Amino acid sequence: MINTRNHLSTSPFPKYPDKHLGLYAVVDNLGWLTYLAQLGVRMIQLRLKNQSLAQIRSQAILAQEICARHQVKLYINDYWQVAIEQGIHGVHLGQEDMDTADFVSIQKAGLYLGLSTHNHAEAERAMTLSPSYIALGPIFPTSTKTMSFAPQGIARLREWVQRYGTQTAICAIGGINSQNFIEVAQTGVHAIAMVNGLRPEQPHWECNWLLYQQWQACKISD
Repeated sequence: MINTRNHLSTSPFPKYPDKHLGLYAVVDNLGWLTYLAQLGVRMIQLRLKNQSLAQIRSQAILAQEICARHQVKLYINDYWQVAIEQGIHGVHLGQEDMDTADFVSIQKAGLYLGLSTHNHAEAERAMTLSPSYIALGPIFPTSTKTMSFAPQGIARLREWVQRYGTQTAICAIGGINSQNFIEVAQTGVHAIAMVNGLRPEQPHWECNWLLYQQWQACKISD
């Protein structure tokens, strides 16, 4: 059951008017975050695992300073309390986090809210909160983390965009690279998340970046 403590207000979480958010980088350290912010990525999620709350908080403070300097929208994965404390732009939560997060406090703090979804039931559950965006994944097979869900594919992504895209922004994540980037963009999706695709050690990261710039400029669509 979703924890709303008392009651959410009748207003939804903040939305992005034009919904076209572009590339959404997911990073696990400040060095990578700084590099991408300087490169020109304008929406970044800091996903920190297996660290103490004090370490999470200190890195969130630095990340906020870096992102403010480069006009980047910063999301914190999981740690909504820290996001509220530091006045961070938004928080991204998985389905399991929805049972314990205090959505009333998140909403009162004015944070943007992103939620992970992997099937219709999870999407419908997420939409009851009227989030700032929902992420669907994995679109393609991915080695980033072990997934208990099969790849969703382009057809499912297009369906998500058509079904939910008028209400909130839709983000595609999982296995997206230079070979399938344009196919993903042509669904009309509002954001494309990359975890490993922009690391300089990856063979096609420059191609991924150029494709993003093309998408941002032309807003590839059907």
